[in-house]
Amino acid sequence: MNERYKELQEDVIDEKQAIEETLQKLNDVRLRYSSDSKDILVEPAMGTFLMNFYNGAP
Repeated sequence: MNERYKELQEDVIDEKQAIEETLQKLNDVRLRYSSDSKDILVEPAMGTFLMNFYNGAP
């Protein structure tokens, strides 16, 4: 495989892993807190995880 494509493949694998970790953390927060609770820490935490997901960075 061309060296340039190998580096790109490694970057894509790293980003995929970061996205998977972010989704897992977001799911953990979602499962831990019910939608009925009004914890002021949960909303900002979930917002941060969503922002990380959309940015593709943990």
